[in-house]
Amino acid sequence: MIGVVVVRAPVVLDHQLIGTASVSPVIDGGDVAGRHPTQAIIELLAIEQLVGPIDELRVGLRGDLQIRACRSFLRLLNLVPPTELVLVASEGHRDHGIILSEELKGRTTWRDPNDASELDVLREQRMRTRPYGS
Repeated sequence: MIGVVVVRAPVVLDHQLIGTASVSPVIDGGDVAGRHPTQAIIELLAIEQLVGPIDELRVGLRGDLQIRACRSFLRLLNLVPPTELVLVASEGHRDHGIILSEELKGRTTWRDPNDASELDVLREQRMRTRPYGS
């Protein structure tokens, strides 16, 4: 018997179908819809192991907030919000497209790219050098 199945697919996954069809637990490893949930979970676990519980931390995300790893991390923070979320990005890289929960939205502030002060954790995200799809 298989203990767990990790699925990373070149198509959009039907999570409900996969969940009902599999006899083993399924971990979503990402798909073409721009999700990277396993990376987000690993980052969250590393932060909690090295720094402390996420709900007690001031967390900053700096860089290109449109990249899928960053977007997946934001989705996860909707479920386990930090004390404060600081988004540090220039105007052209702020539209992450993630709907933040009311709780997380109330804990979120924006800062200039050069201001990452007074944070417990800063997650740096590279800046894309070319637009998506090119």
